[in-house]
Amino acid sequence: MHLRVPPSRTHISNLPVEILLMIMGFLPILDLVSSFKVCKLFNHLLSDDLFWRSQYRNASILRPPGPFRDQTTAFLQDALVSSARVAQNWPPYTKSPTPRIGENFEMFHAFPFSKLLAGRWLIAGDKQLIWCYDLNNPIPRVFYQPHLVANFFQCVSTTNDKGELVIFAVSETQVGNSQRGINIYKVAIKSNGPEITSRILRQDVSDNYSGASDVTIGPHFLAVVPKGPYFIEILPIIIDITTFQRYDISLPQSLLHKVPPASHISTFIPTTSYLLALYTFWTQPNGLHSLVLAWPLKPRSSPDRPQALQASHSTWVQDLGITSVTVLRDDRINSQPKTTPIHDNSQAYAGRTRHYDARTLECGASGFSRTNLAG
Repeated sequence: MHLRVPPSRTHISNLPVEILLMIMGFLPILDLVSSFKVCKLFNHLLSDDLFWRSQYRNASILRPPGPFRDQTTAFLQDALVSSARVAQNWPPYTKSPTPRIGENFEMFHAFPFSKLLAGRWLIAGDKQLIWCYDLNNPIPRVFYQPHLVANFFQCVSTTNDKGELVIFAVSETQVGNSQRGINIYKVAIKSNGPEITSRILRQDVSDNYSGASDVTIGPHFLAVVPKGPYFIEILPIIIDITTFQRYDISLPQSLLHKVPPASHISTFIPTTSYLLALYTFWTQPNGLHSLVLAWPLKPRSSPDRPQALQASHSTWVQDLGITSVTVLRDDRINSQPKTTPIHDNSQAYAGRTRHYDARTLECGASGFSRTNLAG
């Protein structure tokens, strides 16, 4: 009589580590979070730095730039899991979304100016009147009315060093044919919604002022960016969002004579320690060229007059046009103190993404050169 011995079964924990990591690599990101709690072996394997760097590099979801050398395993895990949760909860993508407006929620005009505050209040209007629409209340109310005409209006918001939400409204108004000015207002969220509480700056502008094109804001400073096309002839208006004091910027003559006589677009980025300017020039027949400038933001020496910021260093990027910029402010992204990584998406003859450090403007990319402007 022969007894049949049942075949032995191999437990998953007996598989080689390489095979287990390969299997885990096929799991969705959010399932990996649950796998941490399966057993000690899984917990140990999912703490591997190279595994998470590989997952981060190959993930198809939107996520912060990386992986970089200074980003820790814990940061990569947190960023990837958070990005996966956003992707899971995000509504399905449609090429032609249809806006849903309540039955009694009516828009009176096609507004050229609009901004959504705190995910609830829509600030929108035209040259004569700016309205505030509460998405929970179908009845709008007047938010801002210029003295005559507003050629430009925009609301911006940020979080200050105390973690408080701060909001500003910027307008370019005109009375008659020549009397024009830039106004900056402080906005507060009250029980009935956002309200303009005070005007913190009024600056008259000359007849040759090309007009405001954008407003950018950082943790310490706000910049009102003028329209082109002439480089540095019309400078941005810069204020400290805490003290409401003015700043001016200046450039050394050694840089001005290198600027090509061509039309350009400009972007200003206020970070914690620097004001960055990115200019893209169209030249014929050479194509596109970009200039990156950095002004260190220093404490004011005299509160009576605007302090002039001196550009410390610059970078020329040949044959590339800068189309969008992202400022990374998370301390975990870069372990070096007092640095702000900057990422720009460039397009023209070669589309690629570059990584800059605001303190040094170093990125290591080909065709890149940095010039110190001190003195």
